[in-house]
Amino acid sequence: MLRSLVGSEMCIRDSACSMCDRCSEKQEPRDSPSSCQDAVVPANAGELSNPDVYHLGVPNALRVIKQEQPVAAAMAPLRAEFECVCEEVMRSDYETIVSQPNQLQVQVREDEGTGLLILKTTDIVPGARASELFRILSDVKLRLRWETKFLGWAKQVEDLAETPGYVKGENEVLLYRYPGNVMMKGRELLDRRTTWKDEERQLYLWVHAEAQGIEHDKTTRKGTVRGRTIYQLNMCYGVPGGAAVYPCILTDPKLSLIHI
Repeated sequence: MLRSLVGSEMCIRDSACSMCDRCSEKQEPRDSPSSCQDAVVPANAGELSNPDVYHLGVPNALRVIKQEQPVAAAMAPLRAEFECVCEEVMRSDYETIVSQPNQLQVQVREDEGTGLLILKTTDIVPGARASELFRILSDVKLRLRWETKFLGWAKQVEDLAETPGYVKGENEVLLYRYPGNVMMKGRELLDRRTTWKDEERQLYLWVHAEAQGIEHDKTTRKGTVRGRTIYQLNMCYGVPGGAAVYPCILTDPKLSLIHI
């Protein structure tokens, strides 16, 4: 799916890159070096560059990135969840259920505390930029459009900008609503999302977890249950000839197929 979205009209229409003020309001051709999606990424001495993430692997690269002060500051609202998911990323006792070399790897293991499955994937997209994958996956309105068109999902997302501490693109609260069917109730997730990005190094990191301590007046809708995102880490980074996205996810949906 990501491979078909990269460079598509849906994903580049109206804006070259909503995450970078170097891009003009008008979409530039994809071969233009003035767009941040096609800018040259320098490998500065002493810094973590794109090839280092690829060659070191996400766990080792994350050990370095999480020590940087800007990353720690960006993740502060979800500090405990960030530390927890980082520890999970470091673990190697996973079962590989999908392995397509240089394309896709999917791994799972059972969480000891909840009995739920933790999912880790690495999806490499040839010809993509990390900034492009980041926008496709993190831009709420854009993602809703392509999920509706290509996957037929009817979920709803509310951006709760009135919540204390809210900063667009950095510290957000999002309410996700997924419809149910005759076999199961719908699901809601109320998440806080923290984001860190380094345009120069083409590194993007965002973390979801259950939003705590929010007096939210939108009660759970009838016929739905409120699930819980225990943690979800996503990283987009450059690889030779393209870019990759790496998520690590543990979610408790609080429902089953017989929960009607």
